[in-house]
Amino acid sequence: MGHLPGLLARALKSPAWKRHLGDIDVAHVNSRPALAGCGHAQGGTPCNAEGRAAVWRFHSDEPERIGRMFTSPGPIYEPEGRQDDPWRAARGLFAAGFRSGDRVLNTFSYHLTPGGFIMDGAARSIGCTVIPAGPGNTDQQLDVIEHLRPRPIPERPTS
Repeated sequence: MGHLPGLLARALKSPAWKRHLGDIDVAHVNSRPALAGCGHAQGGTPCNAEGRAAVWRFHSDEPERIGRMFTSPGPIYEPEGRQDDPWRAARGLFAAGFRSGDRVLNTFSYHLTPGGFIMDGAARSIGCTVIPAGPGNTDQQLDVIEHLRPRPIPERPTS
């Protein structure tokens, strides 16, 4: 939460976020209850062309810090940092029993949305070998499971 006031100050440079968040005192938004008092963005906010451009401008003031830019329905644009495990998901995988040396079949999509890369980066940061399968190719994935015996990351099956 310590980084939140600085992040909000950067966001307020974008006209779209300034309109959305209003006149907030970023110095006082330093806890979860204070954050809950701010307006929140739901899928598609801001969704007009001006808003989408503003979101990119918000993230592009330091392009060297962005490793990937994802898009999700809405549209929502999500930047990913360049550090190991930028989504901080490794802790959850470790708590679930994943360990260095495990083989992981990652069935999350790697296309436009961050899910595949979230799990990939988390697993690799704790020393797992990742098989980047994504959804689909069920027959080939079954062959991989039979031959390599990975410890799969669950994802809903696709055909």
